[in-house]
Amino acid sequence: MLRQFIGRYFPNKGEHAVTFMGLDYAGKTTLLYLLKLNQIIPTISTIGFNVETVDVPLPGRRRRRLTCWDAGTGCGIHGVYPLLRMFVETSAGVVWVVDSTDRERIDESVETFSSLLIGTGDEAGPAGDDVRGRDTRQVCKSHLRRNAFVYGAALVRPDATAALSAAFEWFIAAIESPSTTSTSKQPPVNPGSSDPLELDKKLSAWLARTETDTPPEEFIAQFLSAKLSTWDHYTHIRIAYAILTTYGRQKGKDMIFDGIENFIARSPIASGRTYHVTMTYFWIQLVHLGIRNTPPSGASNASEIMLVDSVEPSPEDFIRFLLMNTHLLVGNLWTAFYSKDAMTSPEAKADVILPDKKPLPNLVIRDAISRMRPV
Repeated sequence: MLRQFIGRYFPNKGEHAVTFMGLDYAGKTTLLYLLKLNQIIPTISTIGFNVETVDVPLPGRRRRRLTCWDAGTGCGIHGVYPLLRMFVETSAGVVWVVDSTDRERIDESVETFSSLLIGTGDEAGPAGDDVRGRDTRQVCKSHLRRNAFVYGAALVRPDATAALSAAFEWFIAAIESPSTTSTSKQPPVNPGSSDPLELDKKLSAWLARTETDTPPEEFIAQFLSAKLSTWDHYTHIRIAYAILTTYGRQKGKDMIFDGIENFIARSPIASGRTYHVTMTYFWIQLVHLGIRNTPPSGASNASEIMLVDSVEPSPEDFIRFLLMNTHLLVGNLWTAFYSKDAMTSPEAKADVILPDKKPLPNLVIRDAISRMRPV
């Protein structure tokens, strides 16, 4: 079902689709925009996905077009695990990015990479095989018989693209080799969940729900008049998405705050609920960031997303939005930014307070990148 939705809302236009993966702060977004713009762009930890069509430089001034998905893990890898596992199977190739200066997390990077690649069937290798400390090439070759190679490149240096040319020449040759096969069919263990299929099932259920849900205008009217028939996490995310894409952030934010307070006061299905200002602000911020990260209908990649004052994508693009922002399905996503004591405090319920674990992501750097992209 997920593959059908991906093909329907992000059609392949003939280029090879590849995915950049790795731990948070590994350099995935830096790599993507270095290839796209040929310059080093300051970035923040990505939440969701960036998608760009890139003309990758190869030796001899040659170029080859790839559709590159930058899989953000800014809220932890568990939030995007369902799509990461699928992309491992369906992408033409995977670029696993490792920050070699982050010595303390080298083992974690290899273990995470292995958990995404290694299935639970016999083809995955001996049960209980310990891959910690193993070379990435050996993890790939001995367990899945995949072509793999390790290249070093300093992405923060002006001459980084020269070092990447040889790496991508090999990468593209490996992609197009007839002998390149994928034998992993079983889902690997999800390190962020006791049930590895939990998020997959939840995403499938949400996507199925969108197919029979009321149209955006009717949905907003039902919310504002306190007549919605459901009041769950899916409903909250769709409220924020529908209103922000219809009215923009400034007006939409106030409508969401006032509407939720009104709904809790008037609707019997919200009886016993309390109005939480900080929690509402948190989800508005994350949904708004996800909207800005989602190409509108007809756009082939993130370069075609409008700038900050635009309300693109449209309210009808909710399915595309969910596919690009699976982390928003995680109801306790706020725990990546707030401690429990901070979020449940009387101050947080009455007014917006700042996170005490790490700052919320913002659009300042992303907007700067958007303005710098070539037309």
